[in-house]
Amino acid sequence: MASILKPKKSTTASVVPTTASLADGEMAFNTADKKIYVRVGAAIVDMLPRSGATTLAGYGITDAVGTTGDQSIAGNKTFTGALADSAGHVRDLAINTQNAAYTLALADRGKCVLKNNTTAYTWTIPPNSSVAFPVGTMITLRNANATGAVTIARGSGVALRKAGSGTDANATLGVWGMATLLKEGTDSWVISGTGGELMTMQQMLACAVETGAPFTPVLRDYTSGSSVTETAPSGCSQVRICVWSGGSGGDAGDGAVGGDGGDSGSYCESVYSISGGQTLMYTVGAGGTGGAYPAGAGNAGGTSTVTSGTATITTMSATAAPSGGNVTNTYPNVGGLAVGPGGGAGGTAIVGWSGYSAGAGGAGGARFTAGQSGAAGRVIFYYT
Repeated sequence: MASILKPKKSTTASVVPTTASLADGEMAFNTADKKIYVRVGAAIVDMLPRSGATTLAGYGITDAVGTTGDQSIAGNKTFTGALADSAGHVRDLAINTQNAAYTLALADRGKCVLKNNTTAYTWTIPPNSSVAFPVGTMITLRNANATGAVTIARGSGVALRKAGSGTDANATLGVWGMATLLKEGTDSWVISGTGGELMTMQQMLACAVETGAPFTPVLRDYTSGSSVTETAPSGCSQVRICVWSGGSGGDAGDGAVGGDGGDSGSYCESVYSISGGQTLMYTVGAGGTGGAYPAGAGNAGGTSTVTSGTATITTMSATAAPSGGNVTNTYPNVGGLAVGPGGGAGGTAIVGWSGYSAGAGGAGGARFTAGQSGAAGRVIFYYT
């Protein structure tokens, strides 16, 4: 009959053998802790070190994933369920809706901060001394509405640069815009995306190729309709100005048939000489509100204008009859007529220079609904 091997053991938790109880090379087990000990010379060695795990993953076994320290995994691995780290889910982009003035928080790492109402807000990037985002932090920003720009403001000591530009300044996330923030230094961030002052690569190339412009286009979207000062950057000698009025709201249905769609805003464009430091004054028109049910007419979009400041130009006005542009004036695209109980389509936004557009008309309401509001206007300054 075979001999039975009976190594030393303990059933008491946390008991570790001593050199007095084991010969060199002899093993002992602790069944309560699920550990194996071996005497190696004058030392007692735990052969399966782990940190609180009761599965293979915790024992450092080859091709398993440990619970502490850096781990390397060779070959393909398939995971079921959600995969997450300390910042949240790895694959999904969690949404943090902020329809308010807001300061970015550490919990926004790897998430999307979203605005989805019509109000303009300011979102602030806090200094590292206030919120210590790790370098490499990325945060997605989304303005999911047709009105109300979001100002991305720098906290005290924070530098914010647009991708492709060395200028440290606040950014504007325009309507329907989306951008990504990347922290690249202690208090240094870069922002890239589209909407507002953030442009696509296609638009950037169009600007550079068509005018040789060394400056980033300056997009001004609707905020309050008040007159605002625009200052030309140092080193420029010319500006191309593109102006869109707000689109008109659609008509409401009258209970029998739908309402007609609202017309788009108009567009005018012009080129003027200007020097760095000179100013212009501009206003951006709001989108017209839709007509109220029953049978209410949609309201006209607001007028957008650019007038002289310290730089002298011909007044530009985008309204029902655009004027002031010595390059091009484009009248509104007419909204669609109602078809039976369905509302007509809003007039298509006019596409201006370098592919930007603004001021789409609001759709007409179905026979029992109000008309939709038109989109706000826009002013763009292209300096060269």
